[in-house]
Amino acid sequence: MIRLQQFTLQLHQPLLFTTYPGFYLRNALVKALTVHCREPGRVKDQKVVSCIGCSRAGVCLYKKLNLPVEVPEGIPGPMPFGLDVSMLHTGKYQSGVVSFGLNLYGRAGHNLQLFQQALEMVGRDYGIGEQGQARQFSVIGCDKVAETDIVDIFNSTPKTCKAVTLQFTHLKLPAPRMAAEKHLPLEYLLQQIQGRIQSLMDTYGGDSGRLPLLSITPEQAGNMYQTEQFALCNYQYAGSGKGHLFLSGQVKYQGDLTPWLQWLEAGSRVGVGRFTSYGFGKCKIIK
Repeated sequence: MIRLQQFTLQLHQPLLFTTYPGFYLRNALVKALTVHCREPGRVKDQKVVSCIGCSRAGVCLYKKLNLPVEVPEGIPGPMPFGLDVSMLHTGKYQSGVVSFGLNLYGRAGHNLQLFQQALEMVGRDYGIGEQGQARQFSVIGCDKVAETDIVDIFNSTPKTCKAVTLQFTHLKLPAPRMAAEKHLPLEYLLQQIQGRIQSLMDTYGGDSGRLPLLSITPEQAGNMYQTEQFALCNYQYAGSGKGHLFLSGQVKYQGDLTPWLQWLEAGSRVGVGRFTSYGFGKCKIIK
């Protein structure tokens, strides 16, 4: 289950995003959520270093939601939320209201109030924007936009599809793939989508066994054609010269896409690749 909420903020001070707005919002939210860490002796507002050996891990909401720690135990689980900052832009807001979306996955949707309280804490105590510049804002709206059960996408009747274009604004793949040619084979994309959906369902509730089998035969792959128009872009942090590389553009697949169209539609809801909690990896399907 994916629950999409739209938050609306009333700014009481100018707000400056010198780079991708999702970086500021995600990091501020996680900082506020650290109040739920039960680690004895942790300094307020300090990052959560490790859950290994913590006697309170079993009753810790921070750990239950798989929120980030500096020293993860094993392979980190997927984050319980993903931002949608398509309504925001890099630059300065003098005043007024701003809005963004927040996807909550599975059981995390039951903790909506926790995320709303965390955002209120950001506006009261921390601030967002460059160096927390906007330290005073109010949450004036928290509205449910949509609720989607991933399994329902696969229960619908498949539509015949001979061509589809996927439009990505921010796509960050694992480092080896980013260093390679800007190429997104359908087989690789579907594997990424399947892995993410199964991981979300296993972590936040859902029967991944109800998902259809996913396979592409060599013959099917040989009858598939694709054209890509990707640019390699970079978001830099102000004054540091450091940033994050990502792909922006589109890929068009041609052939009999009917067996996989539902997987592509499901992937467009949850995002693929890295930095999905920041809002990366979402795509728009153009048929």
